[in-house]
Amino acid sequence: MPFLERSQNTTVNNGTFVDQSHNDQRTYINYTRPPASGGGDGFDKLQHAAIRQAIHDSSECATLKPACFPGTREEHTRNITSWGKGEWESTESARVLWLHGPAGVGKSALAQSCTQNIGVNIVAATFFFSRLNQWNHSGALIPTICYQLATRSQDYRNLVTDIITHDPFVLEKSIPNQFKELVVNPLAKLRAHDQSIFASHLIVIDGLDEADRDIRLYLEDAFRTIRAKYDFPTSMTWPPEKAIDQLVDQSAGLFAYTSSAIRYISGDGMNLPSLDERLNAVLDLGKTRAPGSDNPFSHLDTLYLLVMIQIPPSVLPNTLALLCLRIEGAPGAEQKALFYSSILRLSLADFYTSVNNLYSVLAVSKSITDMPLRLSFYHASFGEFLQDVKRSTPKFHIGATEVYQRCIAASAETLNRLSRYNDASELDAALSWPPSPDMYPTWDQSHGHDLFVLATSYLFRFPEFIGLDKSIPAHLSSVNWKFAISDGAYPVNASALFQHIPKEWRPKIIRCPHRSPSQFLHQVLSDLIGGKKLTVVGRKRYVLGSGENRVWLEPYDDRGYDIKEYS
Repeated sequence: MPFLERSQNTTVNNGTFVDQSHNDQRTYINYTRPPASGGGDGFDKLQHAAIRQAIHDSSECATLKPACFPGTREEHTRNITSWGKGEWESTESARVLWLHGPAGVGKSALAQSCTQNIGVNIVAATFFFSRLNQWNHSGALIPTICYQLATRSQDYRNLVTDIITHDPFVLEKSIPNQFKELVVNPLAKLRAHDQSIFASHLIVIDGLDEADRDIRLYLEDAFRTIRAKYDFPTSMTWPPEKAIDQLVDQSAGLFAYTSSAIRYISGDGMNLPSLDERLNAVLDLGKTRAPGSDNPFSHLDTLYLLVMIQIPPSVLPNTLALLCLRIEGAPGAEQKALFYSSILRLSLADFYTSVNNLYSVLAVSKSITDMPLRLSFYHASFGEFLQDVKRSTPKFHIGATEVYQRCIAASAETLNRLSRYNDASELDAALSWPPSPDMYPTWDQSHGHDLFVLATSYLFRFPEFIGLDKSIPAHLSSVNWKFAISDGAYPVNASALFQHIPKEWRPKIIRCPHRSPSQFLHQVLSDLIGGKKLTVVGRKRYVLGSGENRVWLEPYDDRGYDIKEYS
Protein backbone atom coordinates (compact mmCIF):
# COMPACT_ATOMS: atom_id res chain seq x y z
CA MET A 1 0.00 0.00 0.00
CA PRO A 2 1.49 3.37 -0.94
CA PHE A 3 2.43 5.72 1.89
CA LEU A 4 -0.33 8.11 2.95
CA GLU A 5 -2.58 6.77 0.22
CA ARG A 6 -5.74 8.44 1.42
CA SER A 7 -4.13 11.49 3.03
CA GLN A 8 -5.04 14.95 1.86
CA ASN A 9 -3.20 18.28 2.27
CA THR A 10 -0.42 16.54 4.23
CA THR A 11 2.94 18.18 4.85
CA VAL A 12 5.94 16.20 6.10
CA ASN A 13 9.03 17.99 7.34
CA ASN A 14 12.39 16.23 7.72
CA GLY A 15 10.77 12.81 8.16
CA THR A 16 12.32 9.33 8.01
CA PHE A 17 9.79 6.54 7.30
CA VAL A 18 10.21 2.77 7.38
CA ASP A 19 7.86 0.69 5.17
CA GLN A 20 7.47 -2.81 6.62
CA SER A 21 4.72 -3.93 4.24
CA HIS A 22 7.03 -6.34 2.33
CA ASN A 23 7.91 -8.81 5.05
CA ASP A 24 11.53 -8.26 6.08
CA GLN A 25 12.37 -6.03 3.19
CA ARG A 26 12.49 -2.49 4.56
CA THR A 27 12.12 0.51 2.39
CA TYR A 28 13.61 3.69 3.86
CA ILE A 29 12.19 6.94 2.62
CA ASN A 30 14.02 10.12 3.65
CA TYR A 31 12.30 13.43 3.10
CA THR A 32 14.35 16.60 3.29
CA ARG A 33 12.67 19.99 3.02
CA PRO A 34 13.91 21.92 0.01
CA PRO A 35 15.49 25.34 0.56
CA ALA A 36 12.83 27.79 1.66
CA SER A 37 11.99 30.86 -0.28
CA GLY A 38 11.10 33.56 2.21
CA GLY A 39 10.33 31.13 5.02
CA GLY A 40 11.80 28.24 6.90
CA ASP A 41 14.34 28.24 9.69
CA GLY A 42 15.73 31.73 9.07
CA PHE A 43 12.37 33.44 9.19
CA ASP A 44 11.28 31.30 12.14
CA LYS A 45 14.34 32.44 14.08
CA LEU A 46 13.64 36.06 13.17
CA GLN A 47 10.03 35.76 14.29
CA HIS A 48 11.12 34.14 17.55
CA ALA A 49 13.61 36.96 18.26
CA ALA A 50 11.04 39.68 17.62
CA ILE A 51 8.67 41.01 20.28
CA ARG A 52 5.17 41.12 18.86
CA GLN A 53 3.81 43.13 21.80
CA ALA A 54 6.19 46.02 21.05
CA ILE A 55 4.58 46.67 17.65
CA HIS A 56 2.23 49.64 17.78
CA ASP A 57 -0.92 47.84 16.63
CA SER A 58 -0.62 44.84 18.94
CA SER A 59 -3.41 44.62 21.49
CA GLU A 60 -0.93 44.93 24.36
CA CYS A 61 0.80 48.01 22.98
CA ALA A 62 -2.45 49.72 22.06
CA THR A 63 -3.66 49.22 25.64
CA LEU A 64 -0.49 50.19 27.51
CA LYS A 65 0.74 52.86 25.09
CA PRO A 66 -2.49 54.65 24.14
CA ALA A 67 -2.67 57.57 21.75
CA CYS A 68 -3.24 61.15 22.88
CA PHE A 69 -6.64 62.01 24.25
CA PRO A 70 -8.73 63.63 21.48
CA GLY A 71 -8.22 67.37 21.34
CA THR A 72 -4.85 67.34 23.13
CA ARG A 73 -1.34 67.80 21.74
CA GLU A 74 -2.87 68.80 18.42
CA GLU A 75 -0.07 71.12 17.30
CA HIS A 76 2.68 68.58 18.04
CA THR A 77 0.69 65.79 16.40
CA ARG A 78 0.01 67.91 13.32
CA ASN A 79 3.66 68.95 12.90
CA ILE A 80 5.08 65.45 13.35
CA THR A 81 2.45 63.89 11.09
CA SER A 82 3.23 66.49 8.42
CA TRP A 83 6.93 65.64 8.63
CA GLY A 84 6.20 61.90 8.46
CA LYS A 85 4.12 62.32 5.31
CA GLY A 86 6.90 64.29 3.64
CA GLU A 87 5.02 67.58 3.68
CA TRP A 88 7.81 69.62 5.29
CA GLU A 89 10.04 71.46 2.86
CA SER A 90 13.04 70.12 4.77
CA THR A 91 11.80 66.54 5.15
CA GLU A 92 14.17 65.30 2.46
CA SER A 93 17.21 66.63 4.30
CA ALA A 94 15.81 66.00 7.80
CA ARG A 95 15.59 62.22 7.62
CA VAL A 96 15.39 61.73 11.40
CA LEU A 97 12.97 63.45 13.78
CA TRP A 98 13.99 63.17 17.43
CA LEU A 99 11.24 63.83 19.98
CA HIS A 100 12.76 64.36 23.41
CA GLY A 101 11.48 65.34 26.83
CA PRO A 102 11.44 64.17 30.45
CA ALA A 103 9.73 60.99 31.54
CA GLY A 104 5.98 61.16 31.86
CA VAL A 105 5.22 64.11 29.60
CA GLY A 106 3.44 62.07 26.92
CA LYS A 107 6.06 61.21 24.27
CA SER A 108 4.68 57.67 23.84
CA ALA A 109 1.13 58.94 23.36
CA LEU A 110 2.39 61.37 20.71
CA ALA A 111 4.29 58.58 18.95
CA GLN A 112 1.21 56.36 18.94
CA SER A 113 -1.05 59.16 17.66
CA CYS A 114 1.36 60.16 14.91
CA THR A 115 1.87 56.55 13.85
CA GLN A 116 -1.87 56.15 13.45
CA ASN A 117 -2.25 59.45 11.60
CA ILE A 118 0.62 58.82 9.19
CA GLY A 119 -0.84 55.42 8.33
CA VAL A 120 0.28 51.93 7.39
CA ASN A 121 1.15 52.90 3.83
CA ILE A 122 4.06 54.95 5.15
CA VAL A 123 4.89 53.46 8.57
CA ALA A 124 6.88 50.35 7.73
CA ALA A 125 7.84 49.28 11.25
CA THR A 126 7.50 50.33 14.87
CA PHE A 127 8.95 49.39 18.24
CA PHE A 128 7.56 50.69 21.54
CA PHE A 129 9.87 49.96 24.46
CA SER A 130 8.09 49.34 27.76
CA ARG A 131 9.90 48.92 31.06
CA LEU A 132 6.69 47.95 32.83
CA ASN A 133 6.08 44.91 30.64
CA GLN A 134 9.68 43.88 29.99
CA TRP A 135 9.70 44.99 26.34
CA ASN A 136 12.87 46.85 27.19
CA HIS A 137 15.44 44.43 25.80
CA SER A 138 17.33 46.42 23.20
CA GLY A 139 18.49 43.19 21.56
CA ALA A 140 14.97 42.66 20.23
CA LEU A 141 14.80 46.04 18.50
CA ILE A 142 16.38 45.14 15.13
CA PRO A 143 14.74 41.68 14.82
CA THR A 144 11.31 43.23 15.47
CA ILE A 145 11.88 45.92 12.85
CA CYS A 146 13.23 43.36 10.36
CA TYR A 147 10.25 41.09 10.95
CA GLN A 148 7.85 43.90 10.04
CA LEU A 149 9.85 44.85 6.94
CA ALA A 150 9.87 41.19 5.90
CA THR A 151 6.07 41.05 6.05
CA ARG A 152 5.91 43.98 3.61
CA SER A 153 8.47 42.83 1.04
CA GLN A 154 8.96 39.25 -0.14
CA ASP A 155 12.31 40.13 -1.72
CA TYR A 156 13.59 41.58 1.56
CA ARG A 157 12.22 38.56 3.42
CA ASN A 158 14.13 36.19 1.15
CA LEU A 159 17.41 38.04 1.67
CA VAL A 160 17.07 38.27 5.47
CA THR A 161 15.99 34.64 5.73
CA ASP A 162 19.10 33.52 3.83
CA ILE A 163 21.36 35.70 6.01
CA ILE A 164 19.96 34.22 9.24
CA THR A 165 19.99 30.68 7.85
CA HIS A 166 23.68 30.94 7.00
CA ASP A 167 24.57 32.81 10.22
CA PRO A 168 22.00 32.17 12.98
CA PHE A 169 24.16 34.04 15.51
CA VAL A 170 23.62 37.28 13.61
CA LEU A 171 20.60 37.76 15.88
CA GLU A 172 22.91 37.82 18.89
CA LYS A 173 25.38 40.36 17.54
CA SER A 174 25.61 43.97 18.69
CA ILE A 175 22.88 46.35 17.59
CA PRO A 176 25.17 48.22 15.13
CA ASN A 177 26.18 44.93 13.50
CA GLN A 178 22.59 43.68 13.38
CA PHE A 179 21.50 46.95 11.82
CA LYS A 180 24.21 46.75 9.17
CA GLU A 181 23.77 43.08 8.27
CA LEU A 182 19.99 42.79 8.51
CA VAL A 183 18.82 46.23 7.45
CA VAL A 184 21.44 48.30 5.65
CA ASN A 185 23.05 45.63 3.48
CA PRO A 186 19.84 43.89 2.30
CA LEU A 187 18.13 47.19 1.50
CA ALA A 188 21.21 48.43 -0.35
CA LYS A 189 21.20 45.27 -2.45
CA LEU A 190 17.50 45.60 -3.23
CA ARG A 191 17.67 49.31 -4.00
CA ALA A 192 20.48 48.71 -6.47
CA HIS A 193 17.77 47.15 -8.64
CA ASP A 194 14.70 49.03 -7.40
CA GLN A 195 15.14 52.54 -5.98
CA SER A 196 11.51 52.71 -4.87
CA ILE A 197 11.67 49.95 -2.25
CA PHE A 198 11.03 51.47 1.20
CA ALA A 199 12.00 54.85 -0.29
CA SER A 200 9.24 56.83 1.43
CA HIS A 201 8.65 54.73 4.49
CA LEU A 202 9.03 55.48 8.16
CA ILE A 203 10.28 53.54 11.18
CA VAL A 204 8.98 54.69 14.57
CA ILE A 205 10.92 53.82 17.73
CA ASP A 206 9.50 54.94 21.07
CA GLY A 207 10.96 54.84 24.55
CA LEU A 208 14.68 54.42 23.92
CA ASP A 209 15.14 55.68 27.47
CA GLU A 210 13.25 52.63 28.73
CA ALA A 211 15.99 50.21 27.72
CA ASP A 212 17.25 49.37 31.19
CA ARG A 213 20.14 47.16 30.15
CA ASP A 214 22.46 50.14 29.60
CA ILE A 215 21.50 51.59 32.99
CA ARG A 216 22.35 48.28 34.66
CA LEU A 217 25.69 48.01 32.86
CA TYR A 218 26.54 51.55 33.95
CA LEU A 219 25.66 50.79 37.58
CA GLU A 220 27.62 47.54 37.65
CA ASP A 221 30.70 49.25 36.24
CA ALA A 222 30.32 52.21 38.62
CA PHE A 223 30.10 49.96 41.66
CA ARG A 224 33.21 48.07 40.52
CA THR A 225 35.00 51.43 40.46
CA ILE A 226 33.71 52.28 43.96
CA ARG A 227 34.83 48.91 45.33
CA ALA A 228 38.29 49.49 43.88
CA LYS A 229 38.37 53.04 45.27
CA TYR A 230 37.71 51.79 48.80
CA ASP A 231 39.93 48.68 48.46
CA PHE A 232 37.14 46.14 48.87
CA PRO A 233 38.32 42.49 48.72
CA THR A 234 37.81 41.08 45.23
CA SER A 235 35.67 38.30 46.72
CA MET A 236 33.26 40.79 48.30
CA THR A 237 29.91 41.31 46.62
CA TRP A 238 28.61 44.84 47.16
CA PRO A 239 26.00 46.11 46.81
CA PRO A 240 23.44 43.28 46.78
CA GLU A 241 21.87 42.46 43.43
CA LYS A 242 18.47 43.60 44.70
CA ALA A 243 19.94 47.06 45.40
CA ILE A 244 21.07 47.33 41.77
CA ASP A 245 17.62 46.16 40.64
CA GLN A 246 16.01 48.91 42.71
CA LEU A 247 18.39 51.58 41.41
CA VAL A 248 17.61 50.54 37.83
CA ASP A 249 13.92 50.90 38.61
CA GLN A 250 14.39 54.25 40.38
CA SER A 251 16.42 55.60 37.45
CA ALA A 252 13.39 55.15 35.18
CA GLY A 253 15.68 55.18 32.16
CA LEU A 254 17.13 58.59 33.07
CA PHE A 255 20.94 58.60 33.12
CA ALA A 256 20.86 61.96 34.92
CA TYR A 257 19.41 60.14 37.93
CA THR A 258 21.76 57.17 37.70
CA SER A 259 24.94 59.20 37.37
CA SER A 260 23.94 61.66 40.12
CA ALA A 261 23.09 58.78 42.46
CA ILE A 262 26.45 57.11 41.82
CA ARG A 263 28.36 60.33 42.45
CA TYR A 264 26.43 60.79 45.70
CA ILE A 265 27.06 57.20 46.83
CA SER A 266 30.74 57.44 45.87
CA GLY A 267 31.01 60.20 48.45
CA ASP A 268 33.23 62.87 46.90
CA GLY A 269 33.11 65.88 49.17
CA MET A 270 30.69 64.20 51.55
CA ASN A 271 31.05 63.60 55.28
CA LEU A 272 28.58 60.75 55.69
CA PRO A 273 30.06 57.94 57.81
CA SER A 274 29.71 54.99 55.45
CA LEU A 275 29.04 53.84 51.93
CA ASP A 276 26.08 51.82 53.13
CA GLU A 277 24.50 54.90 54.68
CA ARG A 278 24.80 56.77 51.39
CA LEU A 279 23.52 53.80 49.40
CA ASN A 280 20.58 53.28 51.75
CA ALA A 281 19.73 56.99 51.64
CA VAL A 282 19.33 56.73 47.85
CA LEU A 283 17.41 53.45 48.05
CA ASP A 284 15.04 54.98 50.60
CA LEU A 285 14.09 57.58 48.00
CA GLY A 286 12.38 54.83 46.03
CA LYS A 287 10.11 54.14 48.98
CA THR A 288 9.05 57.76 49.36
CA ARG A 289 8.20 58.49 45.73
CA ALA A 290 4.55 59.34 45.31
CA PRO A 291 2.97 56.87 42.86
CA GLY A 292 1.32 58.52 39.90
CA SER A 293 2.80 61.91 40.71
CA ASP A 294 1.89 64.67 38.27
CA ASN A 295 5.51 65.81 38.35
CA PRO A 296 7.50 63.83 35.75
CA PHE A 297 10.70 64.86 37.55
CA SER A 298 9.62 63.59 40.97
CA HIS A 299 12.18 60.78 41.20
CA LEU A 300 14.99 63.12 40.17
CA ASP A 301 13.81 65.86 42.51
CA THR A 302 13.90 63.56 45.54
CA LEU A 303 17.55 62.84 44.76
CA TYR A 304 18.34 66.54 44.37
CA LEU A 305 16.62 67.26 47.70
CA LEU A 306 18.74 64.56 49.33
CA VAL A 307 21.84 66.33 48.04
CA MET A 308 20.70 69.77 49.21
CA ILE A 309 19.74 68.75 52.76
CA GLN A 310 23.35 67.70 53.39
CA ILE A 311 24.41 71.37 53.23
CA PRO A 312 24.89 72.81 56.75
CA PRO A 313 22.43 75.65 57.52
CA SER A 314 25.30 78.06 58.19
CA VAL A 315 26.71 77.40 54.70
CA LEU A 316 23.45 77.27 52.74
CA PRO A 317 23.12 81.06 52.08
CA ASN A 318 26.55 81.15 50.39
CA THR A 319 25.74 78.00 48.41
CA LEU A 320 22.43 79.36 47.13
CA ALA A 321 24.02 82.70 46.20
CA LEU A 322 26.79 80.94 44.24
CA LEU A 323 24.22 78.79 42.44
CA CYS A 324 22.10 81.86 41.68
CA LEU A 325 25.06 83.70 40.11
CA ARG A 326 25.95 80.57 38.12
CA ILE A 327 22.41 80.16 36.74
CA GLU A 328 21.66 83.83 36.12
CA GLY A 329 25.06 84.65 34.62
CA ALA A 330 25.09 86.58 31.35
CA PRO A 331 25.37 84.18 28.37
CA GLY A 332 28.54 85.86 27.16
CA ALA A 333 30.30 85.69 30.51
CA GLU A 334 32.77 82.91 31.22
CA GLN A 335 31.51 80.83 34.10
CA LYS A 336 34.42 81.46 36.44
CA ALA A 337 34.35 80.47 40.10
CA LEU A 338 36.75 83.33 40.86
CA PHE A 339 34.30 85.95 39.56
CA TYR A 340 31.35 84.56 41.52
CA SER A 341 33.40 84.36 44.69
CA SER A 342 34.79 87.87 44.18
CA ILE A 343 31.28 89.30 43.83
CA LEU A 344 30.15 87.52 47.02
CA ARG A 345 33.42 88.27 48.88
CA LEU A 346 34.05 84.56 49.48
CA SER A 347 37.56 83.37 50.23
CA LEU A 348 38.92 80.22 48.60
CA ALA A 349 38.08 78.28 51.77
CA ASP A 350 34.55 79.74 51.78
CA PHE A 351 34.10 78.72 48.15
CA TYR A 352 35.07 75.09 48.77
CA THR A 353 32.91 74.93 51.88
CA SER A 354 29.96 76.20 49.83
CA VAL A 355 30.25 73.54 47.12
CA ASN A 356 31.57 70.69 49.27
CA ASN A 357 28.26 68.82 49.34
CA LEU A 358 27.34 69.39 45.69
CA TYR A 359 29.88 67.24 43.86
CA SER A 360 27.24 64.72 42.83
CA VAL A 361 25.44 67.40 40.79
CA LEU A 362 28.07 70.11 40.24
CA ALA A 363 31.42 69.85 38.45
CA VAL A 364 34.24 72.20 39.44
CA SER A 365 36.95 72.29 36.79
CA LYS A 366 40.48 72.94 38.03
CA SER A 367 43.52 74.77 36.68
CA ILE A 368 46.99 73.23 36.38
CA THR A 369 47.69 74.75 39.80
CA ASP A 370 44.56 73.05 41.19
CA MET A 371 42.59 76.28 41.52
CA PRO A 372 38.84 76.28 40.77
CA LEU A 373 37.96 77.64 37.34
CA ARG A 374 34.38 76.98 36.22
CA LEU A 375 31.18 75.61 37.69
CA SER A 376 28.93 73.45 35.53
CA PHE A 377 25.93 71.26 36.24
CA TYR A 378 26.20 67.61 35.27
CA HIS A 379 22.62 67.89 34.05
CA ALA A 380 20.53 70.96 33.21
CA SER A 381 17.64 69.57 35.25
CA PHE A 382 19.43 70.54 38.48
CA GLY A 383 19.33 74.21 37.51
CA GLU A 384 15.66 73.87 36.56
CA PHE A 385 15.01 72.22 39.93
CA LEU A 386 16.57 75.15 41.80
CA GLN A 387 14.48 77.67 39.86
CA ASP A 388 11.13 75.94 40.47
CA VAL A 389 9.93 76.49 44.04
CA LYS A 390 7.41 73.64 43.73
CA ARG A 391 10.25 71.24 43.04
CA SER A 392 13.04 72.62 45.23
CA THR A 393 10.79 73.83 48.10
CA PRO A 394 11.16 77.39 49.50
CA LYS A 395 14.22 76.34 51.48
CA PHE A 396 16.35 75.62 48.40
CA HIS A 397 14.71 77.90 45.84
CA ILE A 398 17.26 80.30 44.35
CA GLY A 399 14.44 82.61 43.30
CA ALA A 400 13.73 83.51 46.91
CA THR A 401 13.84 87.26 47.57
CA GLU A 402 16.67 87.00 50.10
CA VAL A 403 18.88 85.12 47.62
CA TYR A 404 18.40 87.65 44.81
CA GLN A 405 18.68 90.56 47.20
CA ARG A 406 22.03 89.32 48.41
CA CYS A 407 23.32 88.79 44.85
CA ILE A 408 22.21 92.27 43.73
CA ALA A 409 23.65 93.93 46.83
CA ALA A 410 26.93 92.07 46.30
CA SER A 411 26.99 93.13 42.64
CA ALA A 412 26.46 96.79 43.56
CA GLU A 413 29.20 96.63 46.18
CA THR A 414 31.55 95.02 43.65
CA LEU A 415 30.91 97.81 41.13
CA ASN A 416 31.66 100.35 43.84
CA ARG A 417 34.89 98.59 44.80
CA LEU A 418 36.12 98.28 41.23
CA SER A 419 35.39 101.95 40.58
CA ARG A 420 38.05 102.91 43.15
CA TYR A 421 40.91 101.47 41.09
CA ASN A 422 42.69 103.53 38.50
CA ASP A 423 45.19 101.16 36.90
CA ALA A 424 45.48 97.45 36.20
CA SER A 425 48.10 96.78 38.85
CA GLU A 426 45.53 97.53 41.57
CA LEU A 427 42.79 95.24 40.31
CA ASP A 428 44.07 92.13 42.12
CA ALA A 429 42.79 93.68 45.34
CA ALA A 430 39.21 93.19 44.15
CA LEU A 431 39.65 89.43 43.76
CA SER A 432 39.03 86.75 46.36
CA TRP A 433 42.24 84.94 45.37
CA PRO A 434 44.97 85.46 42.77
CA PRO A 435 44.00 84.27 39.29
CA SER A 436 45.68 81.11 38.08
CA PRO A 437 48.43 81.63 35.44
CA ASP A 438 46.68 79.24 33.05
CA MET A 439 43.37 80.99 33.62
CA TYR A 440 44.71 84.31 32.38
CA PRO A 441 48.11 84.79 30.68
CA THR A 442 48.27 88.24 32.29
CA TRP A 443 45.91 90.01 34.64
CA ASP A 444 45.15 93.26 32.91
CA GLN A 445 42.39 95.83 32.57
CA SER A 446 40.30 93.62 30.25
CA HIS A 447 39.85 90.98 32.93
CA GLY A 448 38.82 93.51 35.53
CA HIS A 449 36.43 94.78 32.89
CA ASP A 450 34.95 91.26 32.61
CA LEU A 451 34.20 91.22 36.32
CA PHE A 452 32.67 94.71 36.10
CA VAL A 453 30.49 93.72 33.13
CA LEU A 454 29.31 90.56 34.90
CA ALA A 455 28.33 92.46 38.05
CA THR A 456 26.57 95.11 35.92
CA SER A 457 24.58 92.46 34.07
CA TYR A 458 23.26 91.01 37.34
CA LEU A 459 22.23 94.45 38.54
CA PHE A 460 20.47 95.33 35.28
CA ARG A 461 18.59 92.05 34.99
CA PHE A 462 16.87 92.33 38.36
CA PRO A 463 16.27 96.03 39.11
CA GLU A 464 13.24 95.24 41.27
CA PHE A 465 15.55 94.24 44.13
CA ILE A 466 17.53 97.49 44.17
CA GLY A 467 15.18 99.42 46.43
CA LEU A 468 14.93 96.62 49.01
CA ASP A 469 18.38 97.32 50.46
CA LYS A 470 19.40 100.87 51.34
CA SER A 471 23.06 100.06 50.78
CA ILE A 472 22.52 99.32 47.08
CA PRO A 473 21.69 102.90 45.91
CA ALA A 474 24.52 104.22 48.07
CA HIS A 475 27.00 101.91 46.33
CA LEU A 476 25.64 102.76 42.87
CA SER A 477 25.87 106.52 43.41
CA SER A 478 29.66 106.50 43.05
CA VAL A 479 30.14 103.84 40.36
CA ASN A 480 32.38 104.70 37.42
CA TRP A 481 30.11 103.42 34.67
CA LYS A 482 32.78 103.91 32.00
CA PHE A 483 34.10 100.49 33.03
CA ALA A 484 30.79 99.01 31.81
CA ILE A 485 31.33 100.08 28.19
CA SER A 486 31.57 96.87 26.17
CA ASP A 487 31.08 95.45 22.70
CA GLY A 488 27.69 93.96 23.51
CA ALA A 489 24.36 95.16 24.82
CA TYR A 490 23.00 94.62 28.31
CA PRO A 491 19.64 92.89 28.86
CA VAL A 492 18.12 95.79 30.75
CA ASN A 493 14.73 97.46 30.89
CA ALA A 494 15.95 101.02 31.38
CA SER A 495 12.51 102.31 32.31
CA ALA A 496 12.16 99.66 35.03
CA LEU A 497 15.66 100.43 36.28
CA PHE A 498 14.77 104.12 36.51
CA GLN A 499 11.54 103.38 38.38
CA HIS A 500 13.21 101.13 40.97
CA ILE A 501 15.91 103.64 41.91
CA PRO A 502 14.64 105.69 44.89
CA LYS A 503 13.85 109.24 43.78
CA GLU A 504 16.40 110.84 46.08
CA TRP A 505 19.18 108.79 44.46
CA ARG A 506 18.21 109.20 40.79
CA PRO A 507 20.26 112.37 40.09
CA LYS A 508 23.45 110.42 40.94
CA ILE A 509 22.48 107.07 39.43
CA ILE A 510 20.12 107.42 36.45
CA ARG A 511 18.08 110.16 34.83
CA CYS A 512 16.12 110.67 31.64
CA PRO A 513 16.99 114.03 30.01
CA HIS A 514 14.10 116.07 28.67
CA ARG A 515 13.98 116.24 24.87
CA SER A 516 12.55 119.17 22.93
CA PRO A 517 10.67 118.37 19.70
CA SER A 518 13.73 119.34 17.66
CA GLN A 519 15.98 117.13 19.81
CA PHE A 520 13.57 114.22 19.42
CA LEU A 521 13.52 114.69 15.62
CA HIS A 522 17.30 114.87 15.58
CA GLN A 523 17.53 111.58 17.51
CA VAL A 524 15.06 109.86 15.17
CA LEU A 525 17.08 110.92 12.13
CA SER A 526 20.33 109.84 13.80
CA ASP A 527 18.86 106.45 14.68
CA LEU A 528 17.61 105.91 11.13
CA ILE A 529 20.92 106.93 9.59
CA GLY A 530 22.70 104.68 12.08
CA GLY A 531 20.66 101.71 10.89
CA LYS A 532 18.82 101.07 14.15
CA LYS A 533 15.72 98.91 14.17
CA LEU A 534 12.44 100.77 13.79
CA THR A 535 11.29 99.39 17.15
CA VAL A 536 13.98 101.39 18.97
CA VAL A 537 14.08 104.50 16.79
CA GLY A 538 13.35 107.56 18.92
CA ARG A 539 13.20 105.65 22.21
CA LYS A 540 14.39 107.46 25.31
CA ARG A 541 18.05 107.57 26.21
CA TYR A 542 19.15 107.63 29.83
CA VAL A 543 22.20 109.05 31.55
CA LEU A 544 23.80 106.51 33.86
CA GLY A 545 25.95 107.96 36.65
CA SER A 546 26.98 111.55 37.25
CA GLY A 547 29.93 113.86 36.71
CA GLU A 548 32.97 112.24 35.11
CA ASN A 549 31.52 108.76 35.72
CA ARG A 550 28.44 109.21 33.53
CA VAL A 551 27.65 107.35 30.30
CA TRP A 552 24.76 107.10 27.86
CA LEU A 553 22.34 104.19 28.17
CA GLU A 554 21.08 103.88 24.58
CA PRO A 555 18.45 101.53 23.11
CA TYR A 556 20.17 98.75 21.17
CA ASP A 557 17.28 96.42 20.30
CA ASP A 558 13.98 95.26 21.78
CA ARG A 559 15.73 93.50 24.64
CA GLY A 560 18.79 95.52 25.52
CA TYR A 561 20.69 98.77 25.86
CA ASP A 562 24.20 99.83 24.89
CA ILE A 563 26.46 101.80 27.22
CA LYS A 564 28.20 104.59 25.29
CA GLU A 565 30.66 107.37 26.08
CA TYR A 566 28.91 110.51 27.28
CA SER A 567 29.34 113.40 24.89
